[in-house]
Amino acid sequence: MSFKNRSIRLAAAIAALVGIASAAYADQLSDIIQRKELRCGTFADVPPFAAPDAKTREMVGFDVDLCKAIAQHWGVVAKVTPLSVEARVPEVKLGHVDITVANLAYTLGRAEQIQFSDPYYIAKEMLAVKASDPGTTKADFRGKRLASTKGSTSELAIKMNESDPLTFVDTGSAFMAVQQNKAVGMVANTMTITKLVSQSKEAGQPLKMIEEPMVLQPIGTSV
Repeated sequence: MSFKNRSIRLAAAIAALVGIASAAYADQLSDIIQRKELRCGTFADVPPFAAPDAKTREMVGFDVDLCKAIAQHWGVVAKVTPLSVEARVPEVKLGHVDITVANLAYTLGRAEQIQFSDPYYIAKEMLAVKASDPGTTKADFRGKRLASTKGSTSELAIKMNESDPLTFVDTGSAFMAVQQNKAVGMVANTMTITKLVSQSKEAGQPLKMIEEPMVLQPIGTSV
């Protein structure tokens, strides 16, 4: 992600969240400011969004930067809490974190439990399959087993395509499922798939990304 695009998304996300917090969640914002700390949930290990730095073990990534930028806007410090994919909504709902910034796509089921900010960018769920596979469109993989993280919009995209989902707690396990021939492909966001396709050249089973997106999804923060 370029510095320009990163800055634009940071600004858009801050504006989107500030609007919602100022209106419906004034009391919660008051608590955050009084506490002088924004409890922010992110992915536990999904680069480039949020993952431990290999040397310092501190959480780094776009979503971590966004948490810090929002906290700075409100004059508080950010406390980043790594979450599993399926914990992103429950942790906000239970009040364990103030907001979730974890590439969270809008779905009706999620919107019935939490409040979303306006979208700050539109993401694509992409499909990666073995480079030798003759398939070129998502329709070619209807009815076939595809791997993803559990409870994610990647899993939802697989079901919408009428494919057979094989889910895991992290993208690394989904990637290994393809490498070990347990699934014919895997679905994740564009940046993750691009990175894994590159890594696959040294992993034994080279992958390719199908150009047609599995689904487009609006991404927002949640409170």
